[in-house]
Amino acid sequence: MKRLTILALALVLMLSLSACGRITDVLEPSTNSPTSEASTSESPTENPEPEDNKSFIGLWHSMNMVAAGFGERYAFNEDGTFTYGTSQMDEFERQLFSTGRWSIAGGKLKLEVDARLVVPVGDIKDIVPSDDLIILDRGVVKKIFNPPEIETYTIAKTDADPETGRNTITIDGKTFYDFNNQTDMFDDYYDLIVPGDRTLP
Repeated sequence: MKRLTILALALVLMLSLSACGRITDVLEPSTNSPTSEASTSESPTENPEPEDNKSFIGLWHSMNMVAAGFGERYAFNEDGTFTYGTSQMDEFERQLFSTGRWSIAGGKLKLEVDARLVVPVGDIKDIVPSDDLIILDRGVVKKIFNPPEIETYTIAKTDADPETGRNTITIDGKTFYDFNNQTDMFDDYYDLIVPGDRTLP
């Protein structure tokens, strides 16, 4: 009888230990079992890749030929500066050029205009030069903007012109042609600024 009691107690003890082990396994999972990590999905960033601004560097003209004069034109320089010239055939246009810095992001051309060269209204001698106003040769006034004026336009690369094979872009919906071989496009601009700014005597 004692033997049966001892065996029964031993059996109960083994079952108890076994049960405790199972409970422990549930409360403290083995370090070998795989752990689940919350999956984090990063939302896609807008325009993750920088735009290829290098393909816009160069001289751009609003016509695929040169007629009686130059049309609208842009020089986008590698150092981030630009020069814009209005059409030489528009006799009513008082602004001749604007200069500053350019950048492109998200299909938008941003121009930070730091100066404009304009033909003033009235007698040039009535204009009083200042830090923001300089008189250039031929009665042209250079207006300086600090901080720069901001202009924003849509811009896109488009197919090459089938007639001339020139690469093209559109700025604010207007087509401009690759005129990198026309190095005299801004000669009249440099003729104004290279001799040096001067004020009225």
